[in-house]
Amino acid sequence: MSTIIIDRPEALSQTERSNAERRATPRIPTRMPVSFELDNKPFVGITRNVSGGGTLIELIGDMPPQDSDIELQFYIPASVEVWHKDMRGFCQGQTVRITPPNNNDDQTLNEGLVAVRFTNDMQFRF
Repeated sequence: MSTIIIDRPEALSQTERSNAERRATPRIPTRMPVSFELDNKPFVGITRNVSGGGTLIELIGDMPPQDSDIELQFYIPASVEVWHKDMRGFCQGQTVRITPPNNNDDQTLNEGLVAVRFTNDMQFRF
């Protein structure tokens, strides 16, 4: 099994953030399965977008509490243009914003949204 580590950009200070674009890396619209556990309870969702600093996840059902530390597992299918094997991505993160179902104007299937800030570098295994 091979492991690839992708460094994430260093976070900007509050002062730098007020003088520059808030996002250090752009959001990339990406739909891929993602899962994590919290207190032995599994959560499964689909990413809406991913950036170097975090991701936005659609979840149906219960929402995790805000400020929870989690380990995300991404399933990344093989792509003829990029890589030839399915991969799994692993990353530590913290839930920073929770939008429960019925409080989200942009819902398609009554899902909630979980914004996660990555707290370490993403590792890929294939």
